[in-house]
Amino acid sequence: MLAGLAVLTSTPVVRGRLVSGPDPDPAARSAALASLLALAVVTVVLGPALAAAADVSAPSVRIAAGLVIAVTSVPDLWRPPFVAEPSGPPWRAGLVPMAFPELFGPPLAAALTTTATDLPVGPTVGLVAACVVAVAVADRLPGGRTATRPLRALAGCRAAAAMAVGIALVMHGVYDI
Repeated sequence: MLAGLAVLTSTPVVRGRLVSGPDPDPAARSAALASLLALAVVTVVLGPALAAAADVSAPSVRIAAGLVIAVTSVPDLWRPPFVAEPSGPPWRAGLVPMAFPELFGPPLAAALTTTATDLPVGPTVGLVAACVVAVAVADRLPGGRTATRPLRALAGCRAAAAMAVGIALVMHGVYDI
């Protein structure tokens, strides 16, 4: 359950909306969501296989993921999101500045790897779907100049929750050894 909570708090729902700007290109949004889904599936499939190949125990994966989530969420408390500057076709604007690292960064990858290591396939697939749906719904939020401050406050709250869950994940892994 803690791993699932780590996935939900590590999903940068509002930051993706802030990056897309007040009038996002539909092709860029679609590319960002497709890349989020593809990278999440690859992480869920390859993460446990790599941990098993390296002979790393599940508690060690929890400790490592918790540290990654807690440490990399600290700058998100005050760092503004990157600005999406279209480079070439619109899909590149969604893939490069929106998907990396705003939608799929180290905290989400670590949380998904922990979830795939700890939970069966069904709940893990459900969490991946919840991440994509949450980002897609947040993409419909108003993003004009008047809504930027509340969205940044929500992004900061998400980062604080991710830090707390990361610390709890580290403690859970330490106590499980």
